[in-house]
Amino acid sequence: MSSKSKTVEIWGVPFDLCGRIYGARLGPGALRLKQVRRAIADQGFEVKPMGDVIELDFELPANYEEKMKSAVDCYRQLADSVEGSIGRGALPVVLGGDHSLSIGSISGALRGEGADDVAVLWIDAHMDLNTPGTSGSGNFHGMPLASLMRMANDGAPRD
Repeated sequence: MSSKSKTVEIWGVPFDLCGRIYGARLGPGALRLKQVRRAIADQGFEVKPMGDVIELDFELPANYEEKMKSAVDCYRQLADSVEGSIGRGALPVVLGGDHSLSIGSISGALRGEGADDVAVLWIDAHMDLNTPGTSGSGNFHGMPLASLMRMANDGAPRD
């Protein structure tokens, strides 16, 4: 199957609880308004909008623990969605939200394809290799790569 005949499933993830500034949750809607679906279809792909993985919510959690619970729940749902797309033979495209969402999208790709068939090219202004023990801010959006690499709290790789 050529890549152009593959179906692209678009998932929105309106989530932004892991940074210090809120608003990235509006990203999926903004990208839809900018016709991201049409831009992908214009490249020859069949595009299937899958909706949002989580509900767009304007209420903020009361504390850090609730925020982290919401984050983990979101990552799990996103991983399931990405894995499902891959299982259907589709190419998942994730519209976020803050970049901590890569924890869910990459985890889902690893489950769906296997570690030998997934490559990640990480381009960011920051390495995102912080851990709770090395982060100055405690913002989880600076920790996704460390989390995916299973780094220990002090920044050392785990065995």
